[in-house]
Amino acid sequence: MTSDLVDSQWLPSANASYARHSNLSTVSPGHHPFRLLGESSRETGVAFPNVDQAVEPIEPASKRQKTEHDTPKLGSGPHFSSAVPQYPWLVDKPSHRSSECSSTLDASSNSKAALKYRDTDLMRRGPPVLPQRPKKPSSRNVNKSKIVSTVANVQTKPYVAEHPAPAPRFKYGGPADFHPWTGHHSEDILNESTTKNGLYDKPQAIQNESATARPAIWSSLKHKSGLPILSSLLVLALDQRQAHGTVAASCTFKPPPRVTLTDTKREAWLRDLADPDIPLRRLSRTIPHGIRGKILLDHCLGKMIPTTRAVWLAKCVGANEIRAFKRKGAGGAFAIGGEAKWIKDWTANVEQFLEIIIGRCGDVGWKTQVDYGLRLAFHLASERLLDQAHYRNWLISSVRKSDLETLSVWILMLQMHRNDLLQERQHGRHYVQVLLEQLHKATEPVQEGIYTTIVPQLAGILETVIVSNPACFVSPQMWDHYETLLWRTLGDNAGNLTESLDHLSRRNKGLRRQASLHTMSPKQRIIHLLDMAFEDVDIASLSDTCLALVRDTDSVHLDVGKYLQWLMAKGCTNGASALSQHGRCDLRLLFELPTYDLLPHISNLRSIMLSKVGASGEDEMKIIRSVQGSIAKQIPDFFPTPRTDDGLPSSEYALMQLSIPIKTTVAQWIGQAVASRSSQKPSDCNNQDEEQLETSHLLMITSHQFKAIRRVLEDLEDFAVLADVLEFILESDDITILTSACDTVCYHLSIFAAMGVLPNLFSSMIRRYKHISKSTPADQGLIESLIDLGKCIPNTHQEVRLLRTQIRLHRRKAAASACSPISDHMTEALQSAEPTFPDELDQVLASGTSIDKQNLAQLFDKVVQGWEQSRGYSKEPDLVFPELLSRLRPFDPDHFEVLMGSWIGRVLRSTTELSTPVTLPIFITSGCVTLDKVLRIAQDTLHDTKAGDRHTIIAMDVLELVATSKVLRHNSLSASKSYRLRWQLVRILRRDPAVMLPFLLPTFEAYSAAQAEFRNRANTLIFNEDVQNLIKTLAVRDPQNLRSIGFSTGVAAILDKIIPLQHSHIGAHEQSSDPRHILCLVNLYNMPLCQLKLKIMFSTDATASGHAASTLSGTVSSDAEFSSSDFWPELVSALPPEQGDYIRQCLERDILSRVSYGLGASAPGIAALIDRTLSVIEAIGADNACQTSFPLISQMAEKFSHALTMCRPLATGLDSPCRGSSSEEPCILRDTTYHIDILLRLLNVHQPTVQLANFPQSTLIQLHLSLTFLLIHPALKTNTSVTSRLHDTLLVLSDSLSEESRANCIRTLRDYKIRDPRVCFVFGYSEHTDDEWLGAVTNPSTRSDSRPAGLAGLAGPSSDQMLRVMQPYPVRRWEMMQDATPLMGVNDTSLSLTLFGARKAVL
Repeated sequence: MTSDLVDSQWLPSANASYARHSNLSTVSPGHHPFRLLGESSRETGVAFPNVDQAVEPIEPASKRQKTEHDTPKLGSGPHFSSAVPQYPWLVDKPSHRSSECSSTLDASSNSKAALKYRDTDLMRRGPPVLPQRPKKPSSRNVNKSKIVSTVANVQTKPYVAEHPAPAPRFKYGGPADFHPWTGHHSEDILNESTTKNGLYDKPQAIQNESATARPAIWSSLKHKSGLPILSSLLVLALDQRQAHGTVAASCTFKPPPRVTLTDTKREAWLRDLADPDIPLRRLSRTIPHGIRGKILLDHCLGKMIPTTRAVWLAKCVGANEIRAFKRKGAGGAFAIGGEAKWIKDWTANVEQFLEIIIGRCGDVGWKTQVDYGLRLAFHLASERLLDQAHYRNWLISSVRKSDLETLSVWILMLQMHRNDLLQERQHGRHYVQVLLEQLHKATEPVQEGIYTTIVPQLAGILETVIVSNPACFVSPQMWDHYETLLWRTLGDNAGNLTESLDHLSRRNKGLRRQASLHTMSPKQRIIHLLDMAFEDVDIASLSDTCLALVRDTDSVHLDVGKYLQWLMAKGCTNGASALSQHGRCDLRLLFELPTYDLLPHISNLRSIMLSKVGASGEDEMKIIRSVQGSIAKQIPDFFPTPRTDDGLPSSEYALMQLSIPIKTTVAQWIGQAVASRSSQKPSDCNNQDEEQLETSHLLMITSHQFKAIRRVLEDLEDFAVLADVLEFILESDDITILTSACDTVCYHLSIFAAMGVLPNLFSSMIRRYKHISKSTPADQGLIESLIDLGKCIPNTHQEVRLLRTQIRLHRRKAAASACSPISDHMTEALQSAEPTFPDELDQVLASGTSIDKQNLAQLFDKVVQGWEQSRGYSKEPDLVFPELLSRLRPFDPDHFEVLMGSWIGRVLRSTTELSTPVTLPIFITSGCVTLDKVLRIAQDTLHDTKAGDRHTIIAMDVLELVATSKVLRHNSLSASKSYRLRWQLVRILRRDPAVMLPFLLPTFEAYSAAQAEFRNRANTLIFNEDVQNLIKTLAVRDPQNLRSIGFSTGVAAILDKIIPLQHSHIGAHEQSSDPRHILCLVNLYNMPLCQLKLKIMFSTDATASGHAASTLSGTVSSDAEFSSSDFWPELVSALPPEQGDYIRQCLERDILSRVSYGLGASAPGIAALIDRTLSVIEAIGADNACQTSFPLISQMAEKFSHALTMCRPLATGLDSPCRGSSSEEPCILRDTTYHIDILLRLLNVHQPTVQLANFPQSTLIQLHLSLTFLLIHPALKTNTSVTSRLHDTLLVLSDSLSEESRANCIRTLRDYKIRDPRVCFVFGYSEHTDDEWLGAVTNPSTRSDSRPAGLAGLAGPSSDQMLRVMQPYPVRRWEMMQDATPLMGVNDTSLSLTLFGARKAVL
């Protein structure tokens, strides 16, 4: 910072006529060097003029175009010397007048110039022109008219001399060597000396020496040591120059003083400040008192003071306010605290000022005000005139709380301060989180269309941050919540963004607890995709995804001929036995191949190969013909009579137990028979328009035949043929058949959806319905079935809307056919008690159109009473009374539902012989109530009933109603109604199986009840196949709720029935408390059930639970047979919290005891065991964060410090007891790196514990410093996986640091001069501080070395080893201002020039 300006007191000039005696005291204020200093410090405050840049460069004379002023003149004196000027800022240009005059009078003084001078030129130009002396006009010769004319033409603007255009100029001043004639300049005074010799600017030499010094020193200089002596003399001269030319005056800087002004003068001063033409130096004499805080900001906004001037005023006020604390006598911590408090108050004023301005959005002129306010706040923040932490936290919280009207402005503010917010992890994470919150709110369905312009803006900002600052997104909790949103919003963009999102996903999953559970194999992913697939799934997309996961899939078709050749080439049939359930899969396919469309030679080859393994193709044909004959007898006059062998009668076979070749052959035979009943193919029918469809030939089939065929195909499980049959069935005009076909599609909805035929079937049904409705009145049952089907198919909203319109029209037509209210005819019907009551009531209902609530309730009660009385002597009226109730429903559906709900609740609580599983199906199939309504009423009734016998009976009744097939065999239900009820039951269980949980729990508890009646019934339900299927469905669709069914013996019994647990190495009496036997049968399909079984094992009693926990922890950490299982992590993730914590703590202690830094610590066997144990710990997790884990984390901190000690000698090459031989160093480094990774995985499990408020900050600081120094350690630089995990762990761990702990870490890191960008980002300190360029030299520090263990020598020599310590010199930003005083002194700057050794200089 030392100035290189010239400190000479004499400035020689190339033109002696302009050379003058110049010193520091005689330089004009306009050319004073510190005036330039003050002007240049307007932006930086500590800038100094550079002479080389102060004057614009002058073009050399050799390259300039010659003019008459460039002609050499005759004269005498040094000013006619042709030497190159010594200083470039002095102009090499002769004077116009004095040089000419001197050359005329004294031409003989310079012979060389006289030779070049031409007399003709002098004669041609004549003598130099002098200014004309002014003359007074004669009054007698003046014409008054001319005087008036002359006065009128006088210019009012005085003449101002203009400098020549080619003249050089100073950078911060006027033209060089230009002095217009005034008559008072030394050049303008002619005397004898100047006339003869010209004007000399050379000062008189001080004659202190009588003679030259050459003889005195020449004798010394001509020897060998002469050059060193001359050099010493020059050094002494330079020292004297430095001593006399350095600025020694103390700093006299003071901010502009404040004075009390009247309101008028204050307003005038503020208006002058708003005028950019008025210089600040004029306004800096004084500033008005009383302008501070929000008043200052309001004045700046009201008068639109330029931003730079507003910041200057804020600095002036702030500097005076801060200096006021010192003037009051306060010092030390009190003064610093007062200054910090004032800055916080000032920051709060700025924040309030911005909130008010942004709150005016939409008012008149709001854009101008918002624009000015944002610019002013940005400049104040960039000048570091605000409390940065408070301001940034306020900005983020304001964006989070902003509404729709002001969100765009707040986002703009975030964009303005983005670079500052993203410089550190603390604010960068909050910056990203608030953007994600706003994006989530903007993309909600209720906000659709409102945030149209904001969503792309937020997406663009997030896209930029993902690419530039991905570390801000490293937060497992935040990523879990917003990952789907990011992929949905940004995932479609091409380029590196997809790769960035994938990379961020991997980084967050690596830190997430239970991370191993989320890394599924391709097989697990396929199973998960298929389990979660519903009816509305895109089959094409699902199949592509599954095929992409299975890389070894080459084709989706099987060439049977090549397969048979392959079997023959391998010799698989040689010596093979007959078909076995557990036989070889390649040979089992031979038995299961469909044969209905095989070519004859391939079919014969298959039969030959079957005979080699003990099977016969002829036996298959016999069974096929026998089954066909049995089916033909069940559906007479439909199938051709099949040929039987040897006249033997056909036998009865269980269709579901037949082999696949037999099933497919029989199913194809049925499909061909149905197709023969139609004159067209379904494809031809689909291509016809409506007019052609009306004239098409109809299918010749009855409703009874279709239902029988449907039952057979369902038993054969050939739904492809069933779909073809349904296509043919849709040719029929029978509404009953069409309704049954619609119910069939609804029942097998998921199967037809997986086959991809569901949309076509629905379209065909809609087409057929439109054709029938033109000639036949619309049937309400068919329309309701179509509506139920359409609601389950995507992209059918329009068709469903039209069908609902048809339902409303049908009901209106039915209402218009009647003519009188029902109440006019119901008196006699209510009083009738004869068996003919249903017929009389039916006539009453058919004769009216309206009914009030009171009469509706009376009719409802009458019908219910009639139904209850009829059950005693007849079963036939069971269907009549529900039909009557269903006819009451349209009159007032809301009130009818209330009455029906009340009656169903009474039936459920009744202790009479009204059996719920027998009673309710009749009313459900009649349309009186839906199954969903029954379940809701049953749940409410069960909740209101106290635990006891009735509570258990209600639960078992409902479970028997919904989850068993007993109700489907009800004698009072027709086949169609039974099928429709079955479809409703399947739909309930498929859509929401968890609705049955409240009824499962009491049933499982009744399994061990004391009453034999309850115990037997519960046993029957538990071992019922339908209830077991319900448990399996829950395991697939809702495994989380499955774990809440309890730990009773009934649950254990049904699980033992579903998955029989046996192990040959474990005794039968030990299996109930030994978790090892679960590993024998666990797989990807029964994992939820095995998890529940393990949970029950740990929840039976304390003794068994403790034994199981001990056995499990010991098995994981030592038993190689069981610990190698891949299902351990997912299996133990469902353990109860108490047992899980116990097992986790045991395993953690075992791991810490194994973590040693000796040679061979990462042997393959030990490493595999530790890795498996860590997977189990991560699966269990540490959700219950508590103080019991504090000692464990403290041990991990010590282990990290030990790892740092082990790495230090490997990096520095120092001798250490920990260091082995050169051949062992790679092994030691490998073991150390491996155990660092183990500790990091273990530490990430305990992140919830570290985030507790009472966690010891000393341990947290030790962890941060150890991990930081490991991150930047040279020995680990090549291991990118470990350093990446270290960095990510530090990022998440730093979110738990308090402000005091963060400051301590930053202080330590700065002492070691650690400026790694990753570390600076984590802790939030600048890599290069603003005060770094300015330092003060102090004495060596005597403080002790407080570095962590293993850090000595890592960051260079300690401070005690340094002779001089350079400490940062803080810059007072409030005093870094330009034009602080009207008159600039020698050292009147905000930073004292003596700090830089600045030298006096003159331009």
